[in-house]
Amino acid sequence: MKKQITIEEVAKRAGVSKATVSRAINNSPRVRAKTRNLINGIIKTLGYHPNTAAREIRTKVSRTIGMILPNITNPFYAELVRGAEDQARLSGYQIMTTNTDEKPEHEYADINNLLNQMVDGLIIISTGVIDNYQQILRNTPTIFVDRLPSKKEVNHFDTLLVDNVKGSFEAVNTLIHNGAERIGFINSSVPDVNTRRMIGYKKALDANNITYDPDIIQESNRKATNVEKLTGQLIINQACDGLFAANNTIFKQILLKIKKSHIKNVKLATFDDDFFYQFLDHGMTVIQQPAHQMGSKAVINLIYRINTPKLPIKHTLLKPTLKRYF
Repeated sequence: MKKQITIEEVAKRAGVSKATVSRAINNSPRVRAKTRNLINGIIKTLGYHPNTAAREIRTKVSRTIGMILPNITNPFYAELVRGAEDQARLSGYQIMTTNTDEKPEHEYADINNLLNQMVDGLIIISTGVIDNYQQILRNTPTIFVDRLPSKKEVNHFDTLLVDNVKGSFEAVNTLIHNGAERIGFINSSVPDVNTRRMIGYKKALDANNITYDPDIIQESNRKATNVEKLTGQLIINQACDGLFAANNTIFKQILLKIKKSHIKNVKLATFDDDFFYQFLDHGMTVIQQPAHQMGSKAVINLIYRINTPKLPIKHTLLKPTLKRYF
């Protein structure tokens, strides 16, 4: 078995103290460049690896951020994670991800598991069910991304969202300008997100003097398993000539129903872009969320919170982009 190289051996070989080796490893400005280069060369030659576990216990800093996601297979969340990982790497952190599958019991377990892993902070995309985050997070620096915590806790945590009202308004307004007169809406069941996207939908109708009709508003379940049926009801029974989907999970089921039923004359819009939309024959309006930027910004804001815990709570709103596929 290969002998474990110790910091004492590195220090002895370099002719410096253990403290100086430690400072060099952590890029302390107190170590001269010549000494740092000498130590780094010896570390490489000997194959020394710092005991990060012991350092975490000693300093209570793990340089790790926990990230709780509802569905890692969703392209939006995959890109968000990519943005977070890219920024974390630049900042000297690593990301530890978990997937709740939209189940609050999984979210509870994931939070506790990540806290037991001594993460420095958490990025949470909530299931929208838990209402006692302050109790379970134990003062851990946390930012909520894409979805808010409960109304009673929203002003206790940093948040980072896209402007859902603006995005929905632009999507529906574009459908109207493209000739749609009766636009059905299949909304998300995620709290706050569904409320804000509904506000944008109604604002677009008002701006174009179209009367709001509750009969053409439907709500998807979390897995969107009811969306095919709802799509048929809106297009066939309610004679909608336009459909707006609150997210890409809902939209994919709408596309499936349209293909199965050979529907050609309905105008479509959705939140969230996806690379495969460019290959479809059916035209569509898409509200693209800045997923990579959201992930990166979440890490930046969280690290700032970790380093300055008494900073006032910050709510950040990012702008979406309208795209059209023909």
